Amino acid sequence: MLRLNQFIRLTPREISLLAKVTNCTPPTIKTIDELASYVDQAKRRFPMPSTSRRALFWLIDDVVAEILAA
Repeated sequence: MLRLNQFIRLTPREISLLAKVTNCTPPTIKTIDELASYVDQAKRRFPMPSTSRRALFWLIDDVVAEILAA
């Protein structure tokens, strides 16, 4: 990920990771706020039992943390 203050540019690998864990291709994400909004929308689409949902949300949060740490 390239980052300049609040602005970001995701690499193809990061876009692929997000697409795999959220099951949808992310739109063009240009800011950290847009990334957070995308993650929130993706999480709202998974109305499943709590144990599975918590595991999936943990995975999504882990991928996002990995992206932001880069």
